[in-house]
Amino acid sequence: MFRTVVTKGSAVGLLLAGVLIGAAGAQVVGKIQLSRLIITGPFTVFDGETANFHVARDSRSPTASATVRLSLFDTKGSVVGSKVVTLAPGQSATLAHGVAGRFHGEVEVFESAPGERGIVESTVEVGTVNDLTTRPRFVCSAGENLPTGRQ
Repeated sequence: MFRTVVTKGSAVGLLLAGVLIGAAGAQVVGKIQLSRLIITGPFTVFDGETANFHVARDSRSPTASATVRLSLFDTKGSVVGSKVVTLAPGQSATLAHGVAGRFHGEVEVFESAPGERGIVESTVEVGTVNDLTTRPRFVCSAGENLPTGRQ
């Protein structure tokens, strides 16, 4: 009987601990929220080329910083490249991918105050690797002030 009481008491204790940990985790997640998702149109990278997926945050953003996840997906929906950065107002970041294929990019923006969000825009350029004489070709832009996937 003592063993049954101990087992039930342990189970209740673990359940209570799980609920408290879950509530604490929800509070942390609640401070930084996904405020938007920006998706580019599809683009093609040929052999010997590199795609540069850029994201920029406007310099007049009302919040101090935003966490941004840049991801590239292939036609099967598999993530082929990803990078998480924290951008202050006016900063930008790039995710480079040098494998041939057809892709699209997604930018997830996480902010602590989504109601006071700044503007985030993205572009994709594709260029020849190690050839400074060839100008990269602009492929597409996506963001809040542009139609998604404009080419």
